[in-house]
Amino acid sequence: MKIKTIVVFEHESLCVGDGEGEISQAEYDSLLRFHETVESKFFLIERRRIKFKHYVGIIQLGHLAIEVLPKVDKEDESKSKWHDALLRMIKISKNIKSHTTNDATVSLAKQSLLDVYFEYFLEECQSLMKTGLRKKYSYNEGNLSTLKGKILFNHDLKKNSSNKAKVYCRHQVFDLNHDIHSALKMALAITKDVTRSGELVSKAKSLLITLPDSIKPTISMSKLQRIKLDRTTKRYDKALQLATLIIKAYCPTNSTGSHSVIAFMFDMNKLYEEFVFKMVRSALIDTEFEVLRKKKKFWEGKEIKPDIVITNGEKTIVIDTKWKVPKEGIPADDDLKQIYVYNHYFNSPVSFLLYPKCKEGKESSEMAFAGRYHLPITINGESVKSFCVIQTLEMFNLPSRLDLLEIKIQLRELVTSMHVDSHEEESDKIA
Repeated sequence: MKIKTIVVFEHESLCVGDGEGEISQAEYDSLLRFHETVESKFFLIERRRIKFKHYVGIIQLGHLAIEVLPKVDKEDESKSKWHDALLRMIKISKNIKSHTTNDATVSLAKQSLLDVYFEYFLEECQSLMKTGLRKKYSYNEGNLSTLKGKILFNHDLKKNSSNKAKVYCRHQVFDLNHDIHSALKMALAITKDVTRSGELVSKAKSLLITLPDSIKPTISMSKLQRIKLDRTTKRYDKALQLATLIIKAYCPTNSTGSHSVIAFMFDMNKLYEEFVFKMVRSALIDTEFEVLRKKKKFWEGKEIKPDIVITNGEKTIVIDTKWKVPKEGIPADDDLKQIYVYNHYFNSPVSFLLYPKCKEGKESSEMAFAGRYHLPITINGESVKSFCVIQTLEMFNLPSRLDLLEIKIQLRELVTSMHVDSHEEESDKIA
């Protein structure tokens, strides 16, 4: 049966009904049960409708896929543009390298977010199969005809009080049946059942056949979280990360007659922060600047951690990303206070509030300016003027496509051309 896709933007609602962009009562009930498992993170439950929050991505239940896209400006209704942008931001932020999909030749509008992850996971599994699966030592226990390892006397008494031909014991084995492979097998089975792509179903089936039957097909969440990789299993890292994501995203707990749910949802504020961090780091790779994540003690056990800290040893600036458009181009008081604290704690005379610019127009083009705090900060014993620069990041080029090269150029210029004197002059003009 063909998958039905409904596309909405963050902070929008989806109602129960018979219309094209509405969900059935059964689907609403499935989402209601799913909502309880994720502690209200992704959406709010209202009477006969759900209201999405600041999480974006995809939720698939049965034959319905709900795609939640980012949206900064209320007037921007281009779903294909934001679908494309979301996939690119996720691929960069989460380090997803697709070997079989060429963005230059294949339209991102036809790609499902689920299939992007499934494809990457299958490729990692294929790579592991080619190099050979790693055996590990593990312990088996059972009622055996011959003694192996250590007798478990309590179990043996219960099992074999009247049958001396058997012995219940625990012994060590060296084989492929361990938790890492169980996680991969379970995620492959989920991929096979959930993906809408015939090609990916075929790949998942092929990989499942390749895995020995002796490998357990499921793993508990507690065991999954306890898996530790060592030097011999380090190459499983990326595949295990993706398998864990797929297993955690899958929710088969809905009761009789309902749909199992799988959801890949991302906090858009954190996704934008991670995207900008990766783009800044790429833009400055051949410079003397370091792009860091730093934190400092603030109060008692609390710490402050800016989104991005950039330094060359002599000069330090902080970038704080904000996935919103400030009202009338003026940042919130809390954001300005936050930047002042960053300037003080990280010896940064100039820091940035970086907002996305997603449309052309006078209002957005005139939003960038520098503002000076009335009280200076102290750096190396000297009193220094402190600034917060309100800056926008141009996200799209003319064809409404996320312009990665232009974004890098903007970020590089933002850092390398930063001078305290120039912002002081600009602030004086505004005053």
